[in-house]
Amino acid sequence: MIPTVARNFVLPLGQEWPFLLLIGIITFFAQIFLMRSLHLEMAAKSTNISYLAVVFSTMLGFIFWEEIPGVVTIAGAALIIFSIYLIGKTASAFLK
Repeated sequence: MIPTVARNFVLPLGQEWPFLLLIGIITFFAQIFLMRSLHLEMAAKSTNISYLAVVFSTMLGFIFWEEIPGVVTIAGAALIIFSIYLIGKTASAFLK
């Protein structure tokens, strides 16, 4: 990444450093939990949860930045949630 940011690098300000540290810590533990879930559960079932990131990002945009999602975004979020439910249910049926 260094070549892509070298020309436009901006050193974070003092108040941004705690947030960057918090992001690093949260990311570290998220990776540990991801690896643990892949160890305990079928990959097809556990990795589909990552698609919820789109749904949560939309929700956070609405809560913090007052971004109003469109009808297509809401329909897509519903489709993602329903698909994850169906895949989880189908994967569970194969385990029995």
